[in-house]
Formats: sequence, C-alpha cells, structure tokens
Amino acid sequence: MQKFGSFINEKSDISEHLLTIFETCRPYKHITEFGLRKGKSTIAILASTPNKFISYELFPIEEEINKIKEMAKIENLNFIVKIEDSRKCVIEDTDVLFIDTEHNYEQLYTELTKHANNVRHKIIMHDTETFPKMTSALYDFLNSHQEWEVELVKHNNNGLTIIRRLP
Repeated sequence: MQKFGSFINEKSDISEHLLTIFETCRPYKHITEFGLRKGKSTIAILASTPNKFISYELFPIEEEINKIKEMAKIENLNFIVKIEDSRKCVIEDTDVLFIDTEHNYEQLYTELTKHANNVRHKIIMHDTETFPKMTSALYDFLNSHQEWEVELVKHNNNGLTIIRRLP
C-alpha cells in the first residue's frame, strides 16, 4: 500500500507508532480495531495485509471511512467497518486487537475484560502515556488475568502498550 509510506511521515498523535503497529500485525491474519477516527492506525493495519480486518467505530467520519474502504478494495483486502459500541459488541475470535477509543479507566477495563478471551495473541493500546487511568485499567486487568503479560511500552507520541497472551 503506497499510502502507508506517506502516512508514516505525516505527524500526528500516533504517527511515531505506525511502524510498530504495522510490524506487530503483519504476522497475523485476523485483526480487530476499536476506534477508527481518521484512520491512521487503520491504514497501518491494512498495510500488514490481514486476511480479515474488522474495525469498530461509534462515531464514524464517513468521508474517512469511505477513503479507507476504497483503498482496501483496490488492494483486495477484506475490510469491514461496524458502527457499534466496543463495550457492547461481540467480536469474532481475532489474532490482534488494537484499542484507541475513549481514554478512561472504565472504557479500557471494560474492553479488555469483555474481549480478551477472543484475542489469540496480542492487544495493542494507544494513548497509555497521556492518560494514566488507562495504565491503571491495564494493570488491574493484568493482575486478574495471568495469561497476559506486557510485551512493549513506549512513552513517546502519547504512549503505546502491547500485551501478549502467554503460551
């Protein structure tokens, strides 16, 4: 995807993490995303060429979604957008879950406890540095879910944390 190269160089609240998101998703075939917004992370995930990619967004920006859908269609990628609340939806079993929704304790803790059982390998969370309550939610989740461990913590560009399921 040529568009991905230009996105990496565009400064944004997540731009410094796009390559990490891409590299984390690349080995996997089924990816789920909570929080599409303007599609920066979405394009990084699409560039990893998953067999199936489902993105959930509660407040869609139609113009952005249509652009991304068109890019996915050109690349022949199975990209699905669902307009649903990530705290209430039921997700398919997935290899990787990317979370960038509301930045508060309740939101993240609910998303983790509701959906982690459907995630086979990794959960990526953005904005974990800028919003410390998210880190509190994550560690409360980890304390009661010993099957998960922290794999990576980045403090730059609002923070990015990746946890992985233990074998």
